[in-house]
Amino acid sequence: DSATKIAPAGEVLRVRDAVTLGAFGVGGVIAFRNDRGIARTSQRADLQDNTALRNTAAIFRNIGQPGVLLGGLSAYAIGRVTHRPALASAGLRVTEAIVVAGTLTAVGKAAAGRSRPFVTGGVNPSDFEWWRGRREGFTSMPSGHTSAAFAAASALSVEWRDSWPGSANVAVPLLYAGASMVGLSRIYNDKHWASDVVAGAALGAFAGGVVARRRNKKKARRMADW
Repeated sequence: DSATKIAPAGEVLRVRDAVTLGAFGVGGVIAFRNDRGIARTSQRADLQDNTALRNTAAIFRNIGQPGVLLGGLSAYAIGRVTHRPALASAGLRVTEAIVVAGTLTAVGKAAAGRSRPFVTGGVNPSDFEWWRGRREGFTSMPSGHTSAAFAAASALSVEWRDSWPGSANVAVPLLYAGASMVGLSRIYNDKHWASDVVAGAALGAFAGGVVARRRNKKKARRMADW
């Protein structure tokens, strides 16, 4: 029974994952069709000259990288030292999810070879070239900051529901809201098109969910053996 609660049906990949990725795919298509307009709007002088917006974007940019990775590593270390297994488990899940998402993101960037908005002056979101993404300025898709933030949010949301279910209804939406702000900061800083951010969010959410459920499956097996 315990194993069933921890890892329902022992599944790492689920139909829900396909549905989620499909939803992100639709969102990505919509974003792609509006990339140029969103880029133009985000770079308006009144928005770029706004000190509060600039500072907020800087905060969330640093949360995306290196913030979430440092947070995961710190949580794991503190949890081990203070003998708090739930904290250590959360830190390990987040760190693993970010590493997996980061690896997939690096491959995607290299393969897509999409130019960043500032390279084309925000006017050519269709500038892709196969395997050009190993060059500076052509690593736009997917957004690495966004994928890291969503990987952390996805993995941590699973851990939060397991370890602190009473506050999950508040914490989980806040985690994803924070991850979304990381993505918006990348658009504001003219580093990514909107569709790059959607792609990064999809990749990160998928990687985080799979890593978290894989760890749950291992945990269920240990409890079953016990």
